[in-house]
Formats: sequence, structure tokens, C-alpha cells
Amino acid sequence: MVWHGLAWSLVLVLWGLWSFACWLAQLVVGWDGWRQGGDWAAHVPEIPVPEWLASMLGLEWVQALRSALLEWGPQLQGWLQSWPDLGSIASGLVTTLWVIGTVLLVLVGLAMSAFIAFLRRAGAAAKRPG
Repeated sequence: MVWHGLAWSLVLVLWGLWSFACWLAQLVVGWDGWRQGGDWAAHVPEIPVPEWLASMLGLEWVQALRSALLEWGPQLQGWLQSWPDLGSIASGLVTTLWVIGTVLLVLVGLAMSAFIAFLRRAGAAAKRPG
């Protein structure tokens, strides 16, 4: 029973990281600063970071995320501006990717549980006098 709990705990942690990554991607792709043009880099420090997230990650992580955004920004802006309707489909695309990832993680959890059950049965059969 403990092994099943550990397996599903791992799946839950991975699901949380996956959900956070999808949420972050949706925030970055849906940011209005890309469409404004001009000096979007000046507005990067103004991107709101929820206080709970900033306190959990720490200031150095928030600064690292902002510097990564400044580094990848020109390519990302060009890509987003080449897709005029991306703002309307980005939310659906990210949600679809999140659902696919969630389903895959549940399948991994089920596979791990089945493998644990198989190992238990094989161990019990080996211990039986025969």
C-alpha cells in the first residue's frame, strides 16, 4: 500500500509541475505586451507575478524568469505576431496540451500501480511452498 501511495504522490507532484508550466505558458503567450509592439522589453518588469508565487519561488527565480523572457522575447514576439489569431486559440491550445499531459500522467500512475501489484503477486507466489 505504501508503494502505491509513493507512486501516486510522484504522479501528483509531476501533475502539479505540469499544471504550473501550462499556466505559465498561457500567461506568457497571452500577454498583451507582445501585440503592442514598440519597446515591449521595458514592460517585462511590469508583468504581474502573484505574490504567493514570488514568495514561493524567491526573488532570484522571478528575476531569472524575467531575464529568460527578455532573452527569448524577440523570437517569441516574432512568432506570436506571425499568427494573427493566436491570442484567441492560445488558451484552447494550452488547455488541450494540459489535458493530454494530465491523461498521460494518470496512465503512468495506473501503469506504476499495475507494476507494483504484479511485483507483489510475483513475490507472494515465490514465497509459497510449492
